[in-house]
Amino acid sequence: MIIDGVEYELTPVTKKEPLVLKREIHLEIHPEEFGKMTWDEATTVVKKLGKGWRLPTITELYIINESNLNHCFIHNEYWSSAENDSLLAWTFNFNFGLANSNYKYAAYYVRAVRDAKQQ
Repeated sequence: MIIDGVEYELTPVTKKEPLVLKREIHLEIHPEEFGKMTWDEATTVVKKLGKGWRLPTITELYIINESNLNHCFIHNEYWSSAENDSLLAWTFNFNFGLANSNYKYAAYYVRAVRDAKQQ
């Protein structure tokens, strides 16, 4: 199953067992935080980094929040790559562990990620 462009492995379950979602994350987090900016500014800055750098998906931000990598996101709310429409995009709040839909003209923090090369 693919969610937000990320492949997940679903474990078959019987009637009363919970569904188990397994995923190994192979993600590199850019060493620099780019401060607060609008969503359009964020996408432009990240594209200029080249070499596969991008805004993280909402799913990746949830996974980062639950991992030992969340210390890289020191401020509370960061842009994701997920758009609702031409006016709204999703942010992730690390203080509360929640995603929020916000206007793209608002300023939130930016941290780039890219798929890490698996060895």
